[in-house]
Amino acid sequence: MTHKYRKTMDKSDCAVSPVVGILLMLIVTIILASVISGYTSGIAKSQSKAPQMLIEASLINTSQGSIYDNESLEIRVITIDGSVNTKDLMIRTEWENSTGIHTKLVKPYENIYPIGFAPGSQTGSNFGNYSLVAGTRMNVSSKKEDNPNALKTVIDNWTSISDNTPVRIQFIHIPSGAIIVDNEIIAEM
Repeated sequence: MTHKYRKTMDKSDCAVSPVVGILLMLIVTIILASVISGYTSGIAKSQSKAPQMLIEASLINTSQGSIYDNESLEIRVITIDGSVNTKDLMIRTEWENSTGIHTKLVKPYENIYPIGFAPGSQTGSNFGNYSLVAGTRMNVSSKKEDNPNALKTVIDNWTSISDNTPVRIQFIHIPSGAIIVDNEIIAEM
């Protein structure tokens, strides 16, 4: 005996059509693919916050033709957010004359200069091996009797710099990729 309210199902009574099911699976696949792509391409990574820093610098050449001549770049950290290790920094110098733009990029551990001196210390450390705090001195000195080629490791073609030449100094924070210092100093020759 058949129940009078019972109805036999046919194809038109299906709950979800095959087209809707395929579309739902396709949407879920696209969402998963975009999330995975975001993580693997670095979009979803959090970046380091760049510190804030203020410096004062000078570039001096006291050459008179003797072995006691001194050409030096002196940088002093005035203020900085906390402490920043120089292994996380690159220094870029740039200046221009009639022969073109002269640029040098100093990376940690590739060069010992600039030598860093902690506040109140007379003992220096190689670039990449010290931290910057307020009061840190950074120095590159080309005393003729010590290292006559030191300054060329930080400033390209520095012997061609004349008095009152603007020299740009930038500190680049490697983890964030941000320029945290962008100063221009005037060479005193």
